[in-house]
Amino acid sequence: MKKNILKISALFMAVILLFSTLSFTVHKHICAGEVSDIALFGNLESCNMHDNNTDNNLTSFVKESCCQDNAQFIKGSNAELKTSKTSQDDFTVLTSVFLYTYFNSYESIDKNSNDFKDYFPPIVIKDIPVLYESFLI
Repeated sequence: MKKNILKISALFMAVILLFSTLSFTVHKHICAGEVSDIALFGNLESCNMHDNNTDNNLTSFVKESCCQDNAQFIKGSNAELKTSKTSQDDFTVLTSVFLYTYFNSYESIDKNSNDFKDYFPPIVIKDIPVLYESFLI
């Protein structure tokens, strides 16, 4: 269940990133004050009123068209992720120092060491805990 939620949230964030950086143009055909056609990627379909811009009786006069075409450009963000070279260098140095100290901090102990062969422990004359009767339980 947790894996599915993580996959869905990752997909959702990728879609948000895609649409936040996407730029596109919206074309609108407005006829008589109302939007009659919207196009994102294709061509607009014009209405019949848009083609009839001349009067049949008077050829010298041109009627004003009640239709207009609008284009609106929607720009996405140009935010780019920039990596810093110094932070990568600092991380590399920190990692190498950590690994060097971790692996070289412990020395191997030689089991055949003769460092204490001439050492003799002191002779115990009295047993101090028994003498003072202080036992740790």
